[in-house]
Amino acid sequence: MRVHLEKRQSLRALRLYKSRIEMELESARQLQQAILPGMEEIEDVERRCQLDIASYFQPCSEVGGDFWGMKTLFPHQTALWLVDFSGHGVAAALNSFRLQAHLKEYSTLAARPGDYLSYLNDKLLSLLLRGQFATMFYGIADTQGSRLFYACAAAPHPIILRADTGKAEILDGGGNLLGIGMHLYPTQTTRFARGDLLLLYSDALIETPDAKGDCLTEQHIMELLEKYRGASAAAVKEILLDAFNAHAVGSPRDDLTIVVCIRSDS
Repeated sequence: MRVHLEKRQSLRALRLYKSRIEMELESARQLQQAILPGMEEIEDVERRCQLDIASYFQPCSEVGGDFWGMKTLFPHQTALWLVDFSGHGVAAALNSFRLQAHLKEYSTLAARPGDYLSYLNDKLLSLLLRGQFATMFYGIADTQGSRLFYACAAAPHPIILRADTGKAEILDGGGNLLGIGMHLYPTQTTRFARGDLLLLYSDALIETPDAKGDCLTEQHIMELLEKYRGASAAAVKEILLDAFNAHAVGSPRDDLTIVVCIRSDS
């Protein structure tokens, strides 16, 4: 009888522990969702800055290391970023919260993508444990000057679809990882004309294998963008998700983030 009572108490303790962990993870999930741009913020930026924006975020567990964000720097300049921390779960999510705090701070460097990434890299050097790092894209869509200024830290290559030619191009996503050493990051510039589409994504989109071990490639993604040119940002996001889900059936998942930003004609 004593053994049965002890087992019952142990099971009760395990259930309580499991329930507490589930509640804490749900709270962490809600907090992580809260650092992402909300619909009101997105619609405000779309209206004021002549952009059409759609996004998707799905961690592979309750919380993850991906996140994206945006903020208006000047009336016609909107900053966009996508970050992917190494690892998964709670540790990666905590690092996301740390970096998000710095991104929300006012900085005169925010208008200079390369200098800003260098600044964030210095911050992460003192925050991250050995072996932890992040990839990042940080860009500024200038709808008055029809330019995209950007800098990358080993990010998946951004893709831009040109409205005038209907052809997709790969932008340079190279650069050093954030948080592993003292590095400087150059600012690059490309045209961002009316109707042009910018696609940002985390590496899960092109590194998740199918049953045969093959992955979607940048070329596959570019062909989809070209095929459905003229579609809205929301429609393009769904097209990419459908292609990814059809490809990755039964495959282990990583955190996945997709951001589609189209320069509006109006």
